[in-house]
This record gives sequence, C-alpha cells and structure tokens, in this order.
Amino acid sequence: MSKRIWNHPEADAGNTTVAWRSPGQLQDSKEFRTWLEREFPQGAAEMADGEDVETSRRSFLKLMGASTALAGFGMAACRRPESYIVPYTKAPEWVIPGKATYYASSMPRAGGAAPLVVTTFEGRPTKVGSNTLHPDNEGTDAFVQASVLDLYSVSRSRVILREGKKASRRELDEMIAALAKNTGGKIGFVFGADESPTRTRLTRELATKFSAAKFYQYEPLVGEPVLGDGVKTAVDFARADRILSFDCDFAALDSQGPVRPFYD
Repeated sequence: MSKRIWNHPEADAGNTTVAWRSPGQLQDSKEFRTWLEREFPQGAAEMADGEDVETSRRSFLKLMGASTALAGFGMAACRRPESYIVPYTKAPEWVIPGKATYYASSMPRAGGAAPLVVTTFEGRPTKVGSNTLHPDNEGTDAFVQASVLDLYSVSRSRVILREGKKASRRELDEMIAALAKNTGGKIGFVFGADESPTRTRLTRELATKFSAAKFYQYEPLVGEPVLGDGVKTAVDFARADRILSFDCDFAALDSQGPVRPFYD
C-alpha cells in the first residue's frame, strides 16, 4: 500500500498573516521565552531541597528507576496466588460461558410470593428482576433486589457453628444422628409466615418423624393475623403524635396506608 503525500500550496511571498498559539506568544515577553525554553512551567524542571540544592528531572528519574529496580529484588516472591480453571467434566445443558441463562423463580413473601426472573452466568445468579409474563406481576422492591447479595455476603457463616463456636462436620453429623434417634424430643422450628410449597412439604415430613416438634411462624404485625382474614390496615398518620414501629418499614416497603401526612 502506497503512502499518500499531501502537496500543500506554498504561501504567497506578500502574505504577512501570522498565527499565534497563545497570547503569550503574541506578546513575546521575557517570561514567555523563559517558560518556552524550560518547556514546563516554573518549578517543573528542577526541585530545591532545604539546602537549595537543585536536582534536574533527569537525575530524579534516575533515582526513581534505581529505587524501582531495588524494590523488584525485595518483592521477587510477592505475587498473586496461582489458581487453575477446571473445565466441566460434563457440560450442563444450555450453558454457554459468558452468555446469560434466565430462570423463572419466585420469592416467598408474607401472604404470597413475588414472581421473578433470575439472570445467571455459569450457575451464578447476578440479577433478579420481575417476571413480566406472570399474571400477578407487580414489579420488585428493595428486598427482592437485595436478595441476590445474600449469596455473596461476607457476613455469611463459612464454617459450622455450635453455640457460637467453630465445630466440625463430624460433630454436626453426631448431633443430627442423636436428634434422629430421639423422635419424641422437644424440637422447635421458627420461620416466616410465607407460603413455600417446599417448606410445607418438609414441615409435614418433620412432623411425621418428630411427634413432639413445634413449628412457629414469625412475621411483623400485619392486618390479617390481628383483625382476621381479608382485612388490611389503613393507618392515618396525620392523627398520630408519635409512631412506634416494630420491624415494619411503614414509610416505604410495608404499606400501612397513605404516608404523605407522615412526610408533611
């Protein structure tokens, strides 16, 4: 491929038009010439220490290069730990590395469930959104959006704990085996008041095996458990002098009535 050569027209001999790059070049002052010769503003080409000993940029770069080289000898063994990517022994169906896979799911809530679509990459959920194809779709809230963060939370327990102390898997197996033998022992289970088919099935199986087991549901106060089925609360915040909330975000997520008077 040939290189294109531009043939610029020659300027007329009588043309006295001059272009300047800055007002300083137009004034052509002594300060501007000094700055132009130094190439950088005052103080960039040299540094002065307490004894007013000048050091050129070249000397400074030499010192920095030598310091970096010496630091390399001391940090020769400092590197990131090596890790190896292990391929699938049997590739899962419909999984392409780097391409998202979507699953229809739901999040159990008090009095129902939120229909969702979960975005995953190689089996790792990264995004939770509303299922627009579901007839009961009402969008998502902060709890739904934050639920995916629970999988990657640093606060999650990574070891087995017993009474707040680290325990081994063997101790856990022994404790479960002891509970399984004592079918008449008193065991209590506490969970939220949501409708989960899987948990309902597990609860039924546990109740069959452990005759003395007790199951308790905990949920912040809502209208139906207090006032009866089909009843919803409608709080008038304009008539309240003080508001006491027990585990209820009445101003945003847990609707208890019009909240405009609360903000006013």
